[in-house]
Parts: sequence; C-alpha cells; structure tokens
Amino acid sequence: MRRLPTSSLLALSFAGAFAFAFAFALACTVAPRTAAALPSAVASATAVVLAADTTFKPEGGYTLNMAIEGQPLVMSFTVDKKADGSFVGVFRHAEMGEFTTTSFKVDGRKLTVTVETPGGPATVNLTVAADNAVDGDWTMTGDGSKIAGKKNS
Repeated sequence: MRRLPTSSLLALSFAGAFAFAFAFALACTVAPRTAAALPSAVASATAVVLAADTTFKPEGGYTLNMAIEGQPLVMSFTVDKKADGSFVGVFRHAEMGEFTTTSFKVDGRKLTVTVETPGGPATVNLTVAADNAVDGDWTMTGDGSKIAGKKNS
C-alpha cells in the first residue's frame, strides 16, 4: 500500500471541507424558508415568537418616567382602540395637562406616536417587553430624553 505525502492529504482534506461548505451554503440559499422546512424544535420556537408578537394589545394604561428640559417627571399614558381599529393615546401630567396623539403606529410591541406640544411636535418611541416593562425615548426640536416605565393594564 502506497502512502500519500502529507501535503496531498491536507489538500484532499481541504478540498473535502470546501465541497461540504459549498454544498451547505447552496442548500441554505435554495431551500425554502418556511416553518415547514425547519426542524420541528426551531419551527415551534418560531411559531411561539410570532404568536406572542401578534397577540400584543397596546391599549391600556402606562406609567412613564422621562425628563423634560432636564427635569425628571412621571407621565401617565392611556391608549384606546377606536372603532376603526386604529389607536389613540393621551399623555397626562398634573401640571402640564393632556397631550393627545396626532399619529399612532404599532409594529409588534413597538409604538411610535406623535403629539403636538406648545414647543412643536414631539415623537415618542416605546417598546413594550413581554413582562410589560417599557423603554424608549422621546424627541422634539431642542429637547428629548430616554423613557422607562411599565404597562399597567
């Protein structure tokens, strides 16, 4: 039996590894990307994540900690679902009054709203975690801050 030189064995090993990697990459590229094509454990986890995102209901009450002009304050935020299926929100503070949203977008657990304030329009971005913890930020010309809080109901 004739032995191949070490350099030939390395070349064959490299060629085999390259062929495997190429075939795997090709299979990943052309394989259908549906839950049915995934292993059952991965498909189940994907379905659970998607189901959790589609069942989130933004309506309810929120307590939000933020800062305005550098001064910390707590605001309540109430979200209602209108008859047409869209949402409206109202920010409330005892000294500042009420600010009703002029636009309201829901994308999974992310809320993006706009309110008109005496200083101009403000945009509020909130993300609601599965445990109802809220984080985000708000911005307007010349002001803004991080937001932390919770969805109460």
